[in-house]
Amino acid sequence: MIMFACNLNFNKVSIKPIEEKCGVSVKILNDADAAAYGEYVASGSKADSFICITLGTGIGSGIIINGKIYNGFNGAGGEIGHTTLIKRRCTMLVRSKRVLGKNMRQLPHLLHRQKLR
Repeated sequence: MIMFACNLNFNKVSIKPIEEKCGVSVKILNDADAAAYGEYVASGSKADSFICITLGTGIGSGIIINGKIYNGFNGAGGEIGHTTLIKRRCTMLVRSKRVLGKNMRQLPHLLHRQKLR
């Protein structure tokens, strides 16, 4: 059951029809966890623990520890999008693709201002 996915407008959507039609069990992951797991399985790397950072309409990450996806508390283990980087500015505002160029030009000024406080 997909309880909620705001960007897909899903609210309590059953995955049973997919499982029944395909004849396999289905596991739902967010895009960053799926990307991290795909890199773990297909990259050929010998690393069994790493972080995969995704940048799109927001910022996210998938964390693999000892070959398993790290979900953390309430499944938010890799949710770095709203982590505070600069006082009162989260990574989603500072680093999302839409504002990356604008904020990269402002970043030296913001960091300097932060040190003065």
